[in-house]
Amino acid sequence: MNANKSEISETLKLAQKLGLKAELIELKRGKPSGHKKVYYYRLTVENVTALGEGHTTIAAKTQEAQQVLPRLRNLPVPEKVPKEKIREKKSLGTDTAILVRTPTQ
Repeated sequence: MNANKSEISETLKLAQKLGLKAELIELKRGKPSGHKKVYYYRLTVENVTALGEGHTTIAAKTQEAQQVLPRLRNLPVPEKVPKEKIREKKSLGTDTAILVRTPTQ
């Protein structure tokens, strides 16, 4: 893991890079027994779901990220296909506009 990133943000960024939908939902907050609140979260990335529980929201989210992150790291990263941009200048009377088009395939 990158020392500058939390496991939560690393999981969400990796899911985005892989083109996968990530959903982080707070299921509930409660006081099971005692005085400390307990937070319950669910993280779903495509078909992988993890549940987290902790006395803080960060602890609960980190717990679920720790379960999902190793699975995401094993997935292949799709290659990016570079698209060429076409720049055109169009004169509109006294104004000039620069249009940027991306060709469609």
